[in-house]
Amino acid sequence: MLVILLTIALAIGGLAAIAFGQPKLLAAALVGPPVLWLAIRRPIYAFGAVVVVSGWNKALGGGGLMLTPYKLGLIALLGLGVFRVGSGVKLRAVDSWLALPLLLTTMLVAISELASDFPMFDTPMALGGVALTVIMARQLVTDISSLRSLAVVLIIGQFWMAAHVWNEVGWSALQSMHVIRAGGIANQPNKSISLSMVWLFPTLFLIFDAGTARWQRWLAVSGAPAFVYVLFATASRGGSIAAIAGILTFTAAMIFTSKRLVPALAVVGVVTVFAINLAPESYTRRMTGTVQVDRDTGQAVKVKDSHRRELALESLSQIAERPVLGGGRAGVALLRGRDYGRVTVTHSTYLRTADSYGIPALLLLLYLYFRGQLAAIRTLRSTDPTLRLYGAGLVAGITAFAVNAIASSAVVQKEAWFLFVLAAISESLRPQREGESASETGVAPSPSPAILPKIQPPSQLPAIDGRPT
Repeated sequence: MLVILLTIALAIGGLAAIAFGQPKLLAAALVGPPVLWLAIRRPIYAFGAVVVVSGWNKALGGGGLMLTPYKLGLIALLGLGVFRVGSGVKLRAVDSWLALPLLLTTMLVAISELASDFPMFDTPMALGGVALTVIMARQLVTDISSLRSLAVVLIIGQFWMAAHVWNEVGWSALQSMHVIRAGGIANQPNKSISLSMVWLFPTLFLIFDAGTARWQRWLAVSGAPAFVYVLFATASRGGSIAAIAGILTFTAAMIFTSKRLVPALAVVGVVTVFAINLAPESYTRRMTGTVQVDRDTGQAVKVKDSHRRELALESLSQIAERPVLGGGRAGVALLRGRDYGRVTVTHSTYLRTADSYGIPALLLLLYLYFRGQLAAIRTLRSTDPTLRLYGAGLVAGITAFAVNAIASSAVVQKEAWFLFVLAAISESLRPQREGESASETGVAPSPSPAILPKIQPPSQLPAIDGRPT
């Protein structure tokens, strides 16, 4: 019956979208019902799909009332939560250390926007989406089995990103120095590589985890080349440095986890060096120089990096003028146009956070990086071997993001917030018990010795008619 209702809803939504000429509404109508179905049948996969699509929210339409697949998925998951409460299932309390900083950050951002000359509320709305993500992660990611399932969906997101970039530039075009950088989603190469890092580092534990199903392990191995391709195509220098920092951190954390993993890590190192040697000319030219392609003429031109230092100094001046509330995300650009004659934003998440929302917001961001890393280190020291491997990926991911934020132009990185969510739930993950992995991972559990029948020798068996059986 539910399938019939979903089919009718899909048909009505699709026809309405075509009739009113709204292709984005059509996309929502096409993706929404399957997400709803997943939310009911396998909530953890639906949650992962919502997380992946959330990074594409702007590209899919955004807007306050536009029903993107991300918003439809959140509605479906919240509906599932209401259904569980109505069915008598007790929801888990959100007692995470992330809850209070998230609330404070949302309040600071909202107040800063209200006080700015040109208020915009898409950032508070994005933080509201993070709050819903925290709530649902707390309900659905409860043990290692569900963590593995979530990692699978994130790896699929990695393939999605690589396919999107491939559609822009392919591979052969990258061999030319005249190629335009792949913009990725919403024509933002830095955001694209940031999302790829989120979908890489926290999922690497599947490669080394002994309890992972074989198909999941090979899926995780395949995700690494997809990430390398996105890195080459987007040609982000900050992303490249951040990726190197993440790989080195992951290697050190893995060696700390187990000395037996050193041979496997040596193979990973050799493959990494081989991948670097395969780097296309367009990538190496951008790494060694400041050459970009003019989109109007199609010619390679030299770009000076001195303007980024000038933008950083301008941000410091604006922070000094409005240290508490900042100027708002759009208000800062207007002030810069008034004072300096240009509206180009600073390429630093830390400076943009401070000049847009004030020094208190920056301190909260730094606290989140510190507290998230602390949670990841605690997971790295867990007694459960799978959680230790997961902690290594978290430590690497947060390190990479902290480095990437130095040169990123984003104010509030939703992908970084999801890393904080993964770090927060890591402290409450329950080690997997015997026999729990069959349904989620496909690994057949071994019978526990406690439930096997005890075989007694013939001399101790009960007698029948006075004779031993």
